[in-house]
Amino acid sequence: MDLEKEHIRAIVYFDWKKGVTYLECRNETVGVLGHCMVSKKTILNWFHQFSRVQENLKDDRPITSIFEVRISAVRDMVIQNPKVIYPEIQHNLKISADSLYAIFHRHLG
Repeated sequence: MDLEKEHIRAIVYFDWKKGVTYLECRNETVGVLGHCMVSKKTILNWFHQFSRVQENLKDDRPITSIFEVRISAVRDMVIQNPKVIYPEIQHNLKISADSLYAIFHRHLG
């Protein structure tokens, strides 16, 4: 099953309601789902939003132009070399494993 960001946010919300820390939430999510689609920083931001009574599970932020550039750069690297590996893309584009995973599975998938 492919999880959308809203699904992950619901899991994070559940953990926040249970009173776990954002790091415990992140570690548990990665432990259960494998590679997580969201970064530690995103989970921390969600925890802060939930604390401010913004219990909205929708992530209404638009894709930033910088992220669109990264998506295009990843796409271009894969087109140039279909056998390119994650570490090479991460190193060349200076992006995290979480961002690269999101690009592949949410935007290029």
